[in-house]
Amino acid sequence: MRVVKFSDAKNQLKQVIDQVVAEGDFTIIARSDARDAIVMSLDTFNSIRETLYLLKSPANSAHLNRSIVQHLGYVAGNHKKSVNAQKYSSRHDLDHANLGATGYYLAIRV
Repeated sequence: MRVVKFSDAKNQLKQVIDQVVAEGDFTIIARSDARDAIVMSLDTFNSIRETLYLLKSPANSAHLNRSIVQHLGYVAGNHKKSVNAQKYSSRHDLDHANLGATGYYLAIRV
């Protein structure tokens, strides 16, 4: 994520757009006389929309969160000591699940 002043973004619009497309990130356009705005690639925007759609259903959200916890435990190599996905069945529990040896902290908000 980058922050660019409005005047700089206006003068370098092509570079700003090229960078967000290439990096799959977004840039904040900071304006002194109005609210800030964001420039992002269409792929990033569509990815965010898809994620929001998938997390809209509480049942689907819980299922995805359990899968993430299970996957991160597997990736860490703790197959026998992996995080118990059933333990983190509620959204609140998952929001605060510290995944220990994986080095990840899961913070998924719906």
